[in-house]
Amino acid sequence: QGQTVVDNVFDIPGTGVSDGAAASRSVGLRLQTIASDSGYDGLLVEGNTFQVSGRPLGRPGGELIAGFEDLSGAHASNITVRNNDFVNLDPGNVALDNQETAFRVHAHSGPGSTVLYRDNRVQGAEVGVLWTLGGDLSLHDPIRFVGNTFVDGDRAFVVGSGGSAVLRCNRILDHTRAIDILRNDGSVAAERNWWGCNTGPDTPGCVTLTLSGTGAL
Repeated sequence: QGQTVVDNVFDIPGTGVSDGAAASRSVGLRLQTIASDSGYDGLLVEGNTFQVSGRPLGRPGGELIAGFEDLSGAHASNITVRNNDFVNLDPGNVALDNQETAFRVHAHSGPGSTVLYRDNRVQGAEVGVLWTLGGDLSLHDPIRFVGNTFVDGDRAFVVGSGGSAVLRCNRILDHTRAIDILRNDGSVAAERNWWGCNTGPDTPGCVTLTLSGTGAL
């Protein structure tokens, strides 16, 4: 409890190779599963840079990459992840299939706790925020995303396992899909966000808002 991870640079080469039996993986920072729901209470992850320096091979055979990965299920913990950057340094990186995820999430807010992702910036990732699949998260309160920026990706949010989110004042630009709810299993409340144009999502020049029930990632 009460841990801080502040102002670090996590450099991920991103050039690993996978085969049909196993996938190579790189993770910048991971929260492991934990016995107590309040075990990560007070955690602050702030001002870090997760940077992919190489050019991932994509599908098939590329490396699985995650910047910040939460596997904890610490639903009674106040967790703040703010002002972090996930960036690609190689201009030849292709976001559509590079198998990069900036944030993998699992811990949700609760009656007396808040999980907050605020003012983070994601550039060039295939998925901005991916719910770690497994279990039923529908009994928990939403994760809050405020003031984040997602640029040049495939999907900004991929929601599953009954997960939920509240999106406010985020910027989602140049994405194939803004929000993808897997197997119709999740919910998102998204108001006062910027979708790439003044006329709103699902209009010419803006990102697609939702594409539900697409199956497993």
